[in-house]
Amino acid sequence: MTAGHPVVLIVDPNETTRFVLCELLRRSGVTPVAAGARLASRRAVELSASVIYIDADAVSDAVLQELVGVAAGVTSPIVVAGTNRPIEPSSRGVTFVRKPYHFRDLVHKILASLGGGAAPEQAAA
Repeated sequence: MTAGHPVVLIVDPNETTRFVLCELLRRSGVTPVAAGARLASRRAVELSASVIYIDADAVSDAVLQELVGVAAGVTSPIVVAGTNRPIEPSSRGVTFVRKPYHFRDLVHKILASLGGGAAPEQAAA
């Protein structure tokens, strides 16, 4: 990992999505780290993840709720992508991205969750 760069934990089983998202985040000065759903909670704590991104359609409701709880415990914002909103809309620090999405929009929401607010043109150039 690169020192001083925020870490984004990516929980998405789709290899292509992980690859594209990791590349776009690296270009934006972020250190992306992929983890499977079974290890994501532990990795979020170990890495002190700045943001956690989850494909909600690919994990069970129980795993999603566990990750939301972990994110709250380590005060990490969470970005959830899915076709439905499977979490409480009032959950603090949760941003929902409806599928299908454009990677530019997803990266912008992740960067905004970091507090950087980088322009999506910079993030997905």
